[in-house]
Amino acid sequence: MAICDNDEGATFQIEELIESTYEKHGVEMEIDVYYSGEKLAEAISQGKMYDIIYLDIQMGGLDGLAVGKYIRKMELDSIIVYISEYIEYIESIFEVEAFEFIRKPISNEKFMLTLKRALNRLDRKQYFFDCKYKNYWIRIPIKDIVYFESSGRKINIHLKDNKMEIFNGKLDNVEIKLSNSPSLFLRIHKSYLINLSYIRAISGKKARLINELVLPISDDRKDNVRKQYVKCLGEDISERDN
Repeated sequence: MAICDNDEGATFQIEELIESTYEKHGVEMEIDVYYSGEKLAEAISQGKMYDIIYLDIQMGGLDGLAVGKYIRKMELDSIIVYISEYIEYIESIFEVEAFEFIRKPISNEKFMLTLKRALNRLDRKQYFFDCKYKNYWIRIPIKDIVYFESSGRKINIHLKDNKMEIFNGKLDNVEIKLSNSPSLFLRIHKSYLINLSYIRAISGKKARLINELVLPISDDRKDNVRKQYVKCLGEDISERDN
């Protein structure tokens, strides 16, 4: 999670509330705190990704609305919760598909309720892959995804019923997004990210899927792919270069 607010008192309160929730369940949570919009935007530009982001709006310099727009421009689907004393911004936050608006001074009860809802959404997201193409949001059960294919600036999602969905994005971001999903995905090539459940066999530098489609495994990924595949199957795979 990330907190971005130039008010140290507010960041301390938010951090305490989050930590108290996780301590009750014996779970540690990594929380990064930023005191300016510029610092958060810089971290995101360098590859930082957060499930939930708490954002103030008026911070001086880059405001929270601009940061929210940048997050969406980077095609990240982080849950954004705005926390501000300025209620006149409520309508504006929906431009970045914000999850909630909490008015300052922060009500502990309101904050905890919002956190619970956000965590419930995260749990649901674990089982679905959500993406946006043009003006439409698409929700796909992860278990139905055979593989992702990068094609220029677009990504093709190949499904088990032989249908295909398309969205704009980067395969690197998809790989990170799916790192905690119930299904394991293997990056076998710069252009392919495959659901392990649909791999029938790995032979040399080829992955054969259950629909008999064969996809290439790149040289730099071959060893790791085989290692992960063997680990999941619990058995060795004979080396055969075809």
